[in-house]
Parts: sequence; structure tokens; C-alpha cells
Amino acid sequence: MKTIKLLPYLFLIALLSLNTLFAQVSVTTTSSSPVFPGTYDHPARIISADSHGDNIPLEESDSGSFVILSNHQTFSISLLDNADNTGYEWSYSISTPNIIQLQDWITFSHLSKSEDLSKTRIWIFKKMESGDTLVTLTYKKPWEDTPLKNIQFSIKCE
Repeated sequence: MKTIKLLPYLFLIALLSLNTLFAQVSVTTTSSSPVFPGTYDHPARIISADSHGDNIPLEESDSGSFVILSNHQTFSISLLDNADNTGYEWSYSISTPNIIQLQDWITFSHLSKSEDLSKTRIWIFKKMESGDTLVTLTYKKPWEDTPLKNIQFSIKCE
């Protein structure tokens, strides 16, 4: 009988643990026109991390977001890549390269739900100096001009 009485407390502890885990990254939506991409009808998401020097993880669904970095913070972009199967591959560009710099990149392979071999690529960028820049990732075949996907992140380094 003691186990049944403890269940609400265990649930509360689990809920508080999840809240602490997700409290390190805050996501808000602006209702006014931001400095970078976004409009009144389709506002940009603003993503920032606590001042703990944490990494801000981004993925394809975060495209169009406005990312704010403080001192010693990094952000990573994780994207699925089927280059071995389709010929498409990701490349990135930085509009103002002195603001942020690629710190590291990682590629790992895994089986997808359809049993195809897929890759996930992760780029890790760090702040170099204060300012604003735009990171663009393009998914295309190297021999073609038109990309299948374009993903952009507006970065503000404080």
C-alpha cells in the first residue's frame, strides 16, 4: 500500500526533473518584426541558452530561427543526410565568417525505419566576436545548381 501513496510524489519528481532538463534552453516567439527573417504573420522563433556556456541544439525544423549566443556558447545543427543513397549532400555557408566559426563536425551512420543506411551530420559552431550573421545550409547534388532544401539560421552574438 505504501507504493500507491508514493506514486504521485514520484510523478512530481519526474516532472520536475524534465522541467530542469528543458529549462536550459528557452524558446520564445516574437509578435513584432525581428531584425532577421520573420514577419508579423510568420514571426521568427528566438532561441537562446542560459549563460552557462551550453550548446544550443538546432535541427531542420528550427529553420528560420533567430539564435542569440552569449560568451563561450556554441550551437550545433543536426541534419539527416542520405548522400550515399541519393547523391544529395549538405553544405554550409556563413554570411559573416568572422562572427562565428565551425568548431567541429561529426558524421555517424544508422539504419532508418525503412532499413536504409542514413547519416546524421552535426556541425558545431562557436562565437568568435560580437555581431550578426546568417548560416545557410544547402542540400543538393554537387553536380546540380538547384538545391532540394535551403535552411537558414540568423545568429546574433552578444
